[in-house]
Amino acid sequence: MAYRRSAWFACLVATSLLAVACGDKSAAKKDASSESDEDDDGKKKKKGKKGGGDDAPAVDDATQKLADELAKKVKNAQLPSDVTKEKGNAVAVVHLARTAKDVDVAVAALRGMETMFTASDKSKDRTQVDAGYHGAVLARLDDAEARIQAWAMQASTHSMSGEKADAAVVAKMIGLAASHPTPAGRYAAVDQIWVVRDLSKNEAGMAALVGALDAKEPWLVSMALFRLKSSIASYAKKNDVRPKLEALLGHADPGVRGRAAEALGSIAGFDKAMGADIARKLMPLLSDSNAFTKSAAMGALSWMGHAPAIHEIVKHVDDGTSNTYDLGGFTGLDGMPGRVHHDGSAWSRTSDAALYALKGLSRSTKQKFEYKIDYKTVDADLKKAAGDAKAWYAKVKADVPKG
Repeated sequence: MAYRRSAWFACLVATSLLAVACGDKSAAKKDASSESDEDDDGKKKKKGKKGGGDDAPAVDDATQKLADELAKKVKNAQLPSDVTKEKGNAVAVVHLARTAKDVDVAVAALRGMETMFTASDKSKDRTQVDAGYHGAVLARLDDAEARIQAWAMQASTHSMSGEKADAAVVAKMIGLAASHPTPAGRYAAVDQIWVVRDLSKNEAGMAALVGALDAKEPWLVSMALFRLKSSIASYAKKNDVRPKLEALLGHADPGVRGRAAEALGSIAGFDKAMGADIARKLMPLLSDSNAFTKSAAMGALSWMGHAPAIHEIVKHVDDGTSNTYDLGGFTGLDGMPGRVHHDGSAWSRTSDAALYALKGLSRSTKQKFEYKIDYKTVDADLKKAAGDAKAWYAKVKADVPKG
């Protein structure tokens, strides 16, 4: 059964991190001196650049005229769908995104870019990203207006994806994930850089994610864990990260606890010795007061193949408690209320997480446990599967190791 929704890093990293990624130390030093300044209260504030880019490449009169016409169509910081569906508008939208001085127009154009372009050369419905696209994104990633910068980060995914990723955009985004002057800015960048090809081999990128694990904001830590999970298994320094993850198992926030468990499961993988050690630290989470944390621990233990967990997990097959958890209480870089959604399983129930974990763990028993869920009859199917799980457990219980 495939999961429908994914359930599954504030140490400051030196500004020279960006220079490592770019191979240009002098540029990093220059960026560090222009990134922030002190206000009247002695607090750091971002300088950045204001308004449209005067250094934008020149376009012909027809493109400029079209861009001006499109700007007049912007409503609520969005371009109409008929504009973004027309590939002939692509170049003008990019020009508008880079040069517009009106915040709503710039945001609308950046949003339009994200839907009009693609990094895939197999798409016929979208325009292939090019140097112009990358240049507009890179220019706006330095914008002093937070909303514009936020949407430039969103548009950066096309610039960072695949084999033809733009090195300058990748380096800039990793730098922002590591040392953006605001937690919301780090969060937005951390949420995007996971698309970088072979991220686990990108030392600066991984350092940015790991660094976010020390943040005081739980929503930033949770997002870093979520994005770290997909890369940590093949990260050469994963054992250095393990102590941080184990410490987070005791975090006050249940989303952080659960995602730390998932990341630890990814680190252990099929290493039996490491898995057994990590499992001892995860087992107490099966009694956690939060359903998401409990469900995430089940999934991690199953992924590691820790058969002794069967004895505890089977106790939860009748628990229909929702295992979703929303972490809010912050404002995103785009000015909107922030929310980190956590979902413990495909059908968002503790019982569902338990059943799926048992299915995986049953590979080590004399009889496999199988079940099916139809979206039309979820409740009935889960109830039946719970009964089948208990019957299966009765048959294999004597052979399942303890401890």
